[in-house]
Amino acid sequence: MKGEGLKRFSAVAAVLAVPFALWALATNPPSGGGLYPPCIFNVSTGLHCPGCGGTRSLHLLLNGDFVGALQQNALLIAALPLMVWYLAALAVYALKGTWIGPKLNGARLTGIVAILVISFGIARNLPGLDFLAPKPLVANTP
Repeated sequence: MKGEGLKRFSAVAAVLAVPFALWALATNPPSGGGLYPPCIFNVSTGLHCPGCGGTRSLHLLLNGDFVGALQQNALLIAALPLMVWYLAALAVYALKGTWIGPKLNGARLTGIVAILVISFGIARNLPGLDFLAPKPLVANTP
């Protein structure tokens, strides 16, 4: 039972950290570095990984710019409903100890997700599909 208590404590910590992380992301634009590290894959290869633009995408979404968020990382926006469902399930688990979320296990599901993510990473670097690549976020100027 000791392991179960640690799992629930970890779930509580994760659920409590999310609002703070979202507030920090909403109030600190990722233009010009600062708080956010650069993508190591992008810096070393010049290519965009599947996650490139994710921070900018969430920042824009949290500030009400859905189209801009979609232009930064469409895969992340498409995956948001699953992430919200998972977070809600994590909150229920933290409170009640019952898991109601998606059961994300199995080799088939892992393979499908891997193919989707890798395909998105390749597609956003191909000529003609550059609309999938993230755009630099311009800092607000007075």
